[in-house]
Amino acid sequence: MENKNNHQPESLSFKRILSAVRSWINKHRIISGFGSLAVLFVSLTLIFPSNQPVAQSPVAQPSVTNVADVQALKDFEVKWQNVGLIDSVNSNGTVYVDSPWYLMTVQQKDEFLQQLEQLKTAAFGGCNFDVRDAYSDEKVGGVTLFFCSPEVDR
Repeated sequence: MENKNNHQPESLSFKRILSAVRSWINKHRIISGFGSLAVLFVSLTLIFPSNQPVAQSPVAQPSVTNVADVQALKDFEVKWQNVGLIDSVNSNGTVYVDSPWYLMTVQQKDEFLQQLEQLKTAAFGGCNFDVRDAYSDEKVGGVTLFFCSPEVDR
């Protein structure tokens, strides 16, 4: 008979907890609705992961087919390094320019960025990069990812 009495309070406490949860959900419908949607969204995301490819980095490893394009990009960069315009190129694709940048007109800067964008796109398939001052690290230009269009900041 003691076993029956010990078992009965457990079921009553579970019923009380369930009743309290239902009462809270009824009082807070908006919060519980958002919570339910969040749980549903997370569970569906875990069950059905996205099969979309990851965005390619602008400094991807070259394949055999675009070795000539990579070489053309390197030749372009070396040519402008010899002139003194490009100071260095970072591993993430950021181009650091020196003082001749400030002597160029906006049209010349725009043409330079267009040529660099075409070569980078041919070599790596990505057109997003920044041009920064070699000394202050200030952004002075670049090419945006969305439109692949040059932007001259300074």
